[in-house]
Amino acid sequence: MRIRNEITIPNLLTSMRIVVVPFIFTEVLKERMHVAFYIFFIGGITDLLDGFIARRFNMVTKTGAFLDPTADKIFMVPTIVVLSLKGFIPSWACFILVGKDLFIALSIGILYLIKRNVPINPTFAGKSAMFLEGTYLLFVMVDAFVNGSGPTKILKTSFLYISILSAILAVLSYIPIGMSIVRGLEFEKKI
Repeated sequence: MRIRNEITIPNLLTSMRIVVVPFIFTEVLKERMHVAFYIFFIGGITDLLDGFIARRFNMVTKTGAFLDPTADKIFMVPTIVVLSLKGFIPSWACFILVGKDLFIALSIGILYLIKRNVPINPTFAGKSAMFLEGTYLLFVMVDAFVNGSGPTKILKTSFLYISILSAILAVLSYIPIGMSIVRGLEFEKKI
């Protein structure tokens, strides 16, 4: 019965982000960047809409709170990797951008194993990094289908470095949160 309350429009929108990943992957492999762009853009819109609808219409759920950041990583990481494999993103940038998501996901996983209830909410830096990385990926795709001409190349390069900086800041923003949870656990053991 409880699961029925978890099937909401925001959670369905979040799930759509996961569903489109193989299509983005396939279109990038085929180098049909205009199609990959539109699919990725629609996926990005679902990321904006799900949270807005959940908060605005009181549809926030525990499933959504877990699913949304998970869907973000499932949506972004394969897209970054395939764009890098095809040479549209430098491998060093792929390493940093994917490394950020892996670091955060593994850290949360470890904290969860230590303490079942880990109340980690996305930080402003984390949300900003996700938005900026998504914008960067859109410019990468546009630049690929207009053959690197005009302002798209400048925007793509600018957003590359902005995304890298935001990824580093996002990781740094989560470290104090993780440390305070660990310190809290040490305090609980002493009591």
